[in-house]
Amino acid sequence: MVDTFIVQMDHDLSFHTFSTLLELVSNEKRNRINAYHDYNDAQNSLIGDILVRAVVCKKANLSNRELVFVKNYYGKPYLTTDPNIMFNISHTKGYIAVTVGDQQLGIDIERVVPIDLGIAERFFMQDEVKFIQTNENSQAYQAFYEIWTKKESFIKWEGVGLSRPLSSFSVLDYNDSLSYCCIMKNRNVICHICMQDKKVHKHIHLTTSEFLHYIDGSGLIES
Repeated sequence: MVDTFIVQMDHDLSFHTFSTLLELVSNEKRNRINAYHDYNDAQNSLIGDILVRAVVCKKANLSNRELVFVKNYYGKPYLTTDPNIMFNISHTKGYIAVTVGDQQLGIDIERVVPIDLGIAERFFMQDEVKFIQTNENSQAYQAFYEIWTKKESFIKWEGVGLSRPLSSFSVLDYNDSLSYCCIMKNRNVICHICMQDKKVHKHIHLTTSEFLHYIDGSGLIES
């Protein structure tokens, strides 16, 4: 089973809530979050970490203090407490996406904003560039971010970071062992997951308040 959550931030966390949640992450993660200059970036990073912890605790029947996360050579985090549970996190302005399950996963979420489409010729395969060029105006941006989020999710699924160039593979090539699952797609945001088996998969959309309610009911915050 793969569970995917998208948190849409309709309001910021209060300082008290932020501080309370910050105490639940590792010292290393806490230092990284405190190093952010922008509160929104710090908030997004914290929410992603907390949501993974809450989902893992539920799935594995573990307490937060039992969770141990490490990173591979390329920086992809994984859970040593239960290696059968895998996860991935992505965030963009106003949105945090988290996916947790029993298979290798990669997720990417991006806001659809105007961009120099010439970037595609530098980083995409030729068939992907043509796919974008067949669209006009705002649809071309949609096509660009569709390719971009799929490519990013694949790289994160593979777990080797940018040691794998974006121009070295096409997400338009058929692969019967891999799927790109669209979790969210509208005029403002696109999100894709790269996964092997999407037969058993659910996704949940939360507001800020709903996220906090989910955390309260997860047992993450021990009394």
